[in-house]
Amino acid sequence: MTTEDRHDRNGSDRPGDGDGRAAGTGGALAALGTVLRRHWPLVAIAAFVIYGLTTGRFGPHEPIKRELYGAVPPGFALKVLAGDGADRGETLSLESLRGKVVVLDFWASWCGPCRRAARELNVAAGRAGGGVRFVGINVEPGLSAEGVAEAHAEFGYAFPTVQDEDGAVQNAYGVANLPTLVVLDRAGKVAHVSMGVPDPDALVSEIHKLLK
Repeated sequence: MTTEDRHDRNGSDRPGDGDGRAAGTGGALAALGTVLRRHWPLVAIAAFVIYGLTTGRFGPHEPIKRELYGAVPPGFALKVLAGDGADRGETLSLESLRGKVVVLDFWASWCGPCRRAARELNVAAGRAGGGVRFVGINVEPGLSAEGVAEAHAEFGYAFPTVQDEDGAVQNAYGVANLPTLVVLDRAGKVAHVSMGVPDPDALVSEIHKLLK
């Protein structure tokens, strides 16, 4: 049997097959290029939506208003709808947490990354130690108290959730991306801000620095 025969039987070096595969690949790439050129606005929008749904990062790059960095943000006093204090009808005020490191988690029931963030925040809360308060802030004015409580339970939050019923807190902070995390130092000043699903190790490290 000649070398040419062996190549023919293996089906790997025959000129006809190679040319066919190359032509097929070239045709597919050309067709893809045509689709992208004709529908690039839709492709761009789809890519943006997919990125936002997987990371929680929609809107501008600034997580909160620039002037709030290193400053004391607007206070609030909101009813606890789920978690510790909800059964007692407690109201949680930011002012009452002064002297502690405070972690504010802005979230919504429709936000996929918020669900993943809840798990990571629970890990961080369990490792952060004393002197820290984690607070969830639901930002859905149209969601009922029962709906907030159900979403809180479904996400598995291990810390209290309050609701920004009229959007005043979200607007005051300038939060446009969910989830957004705002960490306040013991003096009540904004010390750290992040968007998307947090890294519990990095968050705990940041909290411990503020507790020293």
